[in-house]
Order: sequence, then C-alpha cells, then structure tokens
Amino acid sequence: LKVPNQAIVEQDGLHYVVRNRAGYLTKILVNVKMQNEKYSIVSNYDTEELKELGLTDSQIANNKSIYVYDEIVLNPDLSKVEN
Repeated sequence: LKVPNQAIVEQDGLHYVVRNRAGYLTKILVNVKMQNEKYSIVSNYDTEELKELGLTDSQIANNKSIYVYDEIVLNPDLSKVEN
C-alpha cells in the first residue's frame, strides 16, 4: 500500500500508521518496504515476522492489519490512539 510519509510514526524502532474507522483511532504496525521523500510502500507483517520482532502470541493475536480502503490519519497524535 502507498501511504504518505506524514502518516507514518516511528515508536521504539517500529513503524505505525493510525487508522480512523468509524471515529475510532487505532495504531497499526506496518512494515515499510520502500520510501522516497513523499510516500512509502508499506505492508502488514506476517506471523513469523512478528515473532522475530519479539511480540508475544497474545500480541500477535491482537495485531490489527491495514487494508486498501482504510482511512489513514496524517500527522497523528499517538496520545489519542488506542493500542
């Protein structure tokens, strides 16, 4: 998926985007594949990659994914986002 760099937030060495779905903001872990000055190509992590990152089984089970028609927030404020 192609997302603006303004929508990507780095926290603890991991990249996130914030999804707005029906007014609920959710932090989504994404894998940044490529990046230029304006946009990034991102994808969801698979289960094995999440295990390599050190996530527990319960964190992996609760992991949310990004989809094509999701509304992504630009310049998100992580203090207002549920995990």
